[in-house]
Amino acid sequence: MLCAIVCFSLSCEKDCPDPSAKDEKPRVLLEIKPNQNTYIAEDGNRFYTKVFTSKNDTNLYRLKVNKGEKYHLYCIQPDLKYTPDIKMVLFNTENDTISYSRNDTGKSELFFTSGYTGEVNLTVYLNSKYNETLSYNLYFESNKPLAMRFMNLNWETTGNWRIVNSQTLEFRNYDSREYRWIRFNLPVADNLNVQFRIKSSGKKTLPSLGFIVNASPELMYWGDYQEELPQKGEFLNIVNNEEYKVLHLNGPGIGFSYGTFNLPIIDMNSGVNIWLKPTNSYTTVLVNNVETGNLPAAISNYFYLVIEDIGFETVTFENITLEQVFRTN
Repeated sequence: MLCAIVCFSLSCEKDCPDPSAKDEKPRVLLEIKPNQNTYIAEDGNRFYTKVFTSKNDTNLYRLKVNKGEKYHLYCIQPDLKYTPDIKMVLFNTENDTISYSRNDTGKSELFFTSGYTGEVNLTVYLNSKYNETLSYNLYFESNKPLAMRFMNLNWETTGNWRIVNSQTLEFRNYDSREYRWIRFNLPVADNLNVQFRIKSSGKKTLPSLGFIVNASPELMYWGDYQEELPQKGEFLNIVNNEEYKVLHLNGPGIGFSYGTFNLPIIDMNSGVNIWLKPTNSYTTVLVNNVETGNLPAAISNYFYLVIEDIGFETVTFENITLEQVFRTN
């Protein structure tokens, strides 16, 4: 019994940093920009970059928060698909633990809802057996979507969207490895025909993009897509020039189906045409007039235009048209 207690104590000392470490060195203050719902560094990047110098290195932060607001913290190692064992622990000002991070594909992340207005303390450390120098990007975001008025519709957005003109949007990637979206609510009695041209200089393949139809405004509260995708809806994700997947989002469960398509050589510099062609019961997605897949629902309720935030390119959506199509049934 004594041996078990001693072993547990030693393990905890190694894996769980002492919250009182805040007194050893100053904490970096991170504050969310109200009109962006994310922390923005002085260089314009939407993350704070830091370097671990050894396996025992610990980085300390102070975060400004508001009572009742939901937040998302995550660490990513640049240029690597999989992040090593970066851990995060969140404390209040009394050094009581609020939450621990979890590992997801390519990131370490932590969700929390603030119980008060003020500051919380964050400890980030490397849980590794080896001494290594490791840089990482720390993202600090509010989960509240931003409002946008575009094409005489009230949209909501996550990520860095910008209106260029009356028919053009830009999305700038910041390698968060999150699905970002822009959405609006379509009256239930209607349907929608959506067309646009997507461009990005220097890319030879389509970015990972997609569409969610017949969707809910509420976001998932669990799993890999927590606070990222809606609880309900049909999501067709064009992964690249050859593959797509469909996610059937249904509250506590997600169904998956996969498919391939044959797309002629594309030129992202001049642009690729996307068409969401509706019927009464399903939606066909065409890329340069090539059918890539079908969604088993019409474009109704909430509609999401989705892009996966990977890398640092700017993607342009131009010649956007939204044509209302009235149902016949």
